[in-house]
Amino acid sequence: MRRFLACVAVVALVGACGEKPAPPTSKPQPKEPERAAPVLTAASYSYEILSHDTPLSMMADSSIVVTVGVKNTSDRPWPSKGTIKLGCYWMDAEGQRLKSPEGRGMAPEDVVPGGVGEFRARVKAPSTPGTYSLVWDMVEEHVAWFGAKGGNPVTVTVTVQ
Repeated sequence: MRRFLACVAVVALVGACGEKPAPPTSKPQPKEPERAAPVLTAASYSYEILSHDTPLSMMADSSIVVTVGVKNTSDRPWPSKGTIKLGCYWMDAEGQRLKSPEGRGMAPEDVVPGGVGEFRARVKAPSTPGTYSLVWDMVEEHVAWFGAKGGNPVTVTVTVQ
């Protein structure tokens, strides 16, 4: 037991006598000021669909590529490799949004405010025949559909056979 207590005392003494780290010699660097997130208003979600070649009928479960011309009437650019895209979704005859399929399309180049982008989006028809509405809307991925923020989506009635 004495030997155990002696070991504990030595360990405690060595720990207490160990060297303490020297204070830092360089001054801490000042923090960079935080950048405020841009304030997005209804004007940030403004656009106008100028043209589209959406078919009025499709076969169930078929896919096509639709070209849509969109004018950026917002106050911010849409980078071609960014999160702002053309999107579409289906609604049934009762006005309920289908869970899928949705489509997306990106502009081949940046679309500045006042500019026009030609988006190509793959559209997949619902699997059940019927009359549906295909809604074209701009979307900022993981943020919002522009139509929910004051944008002006275009709805096309499509017969699925």
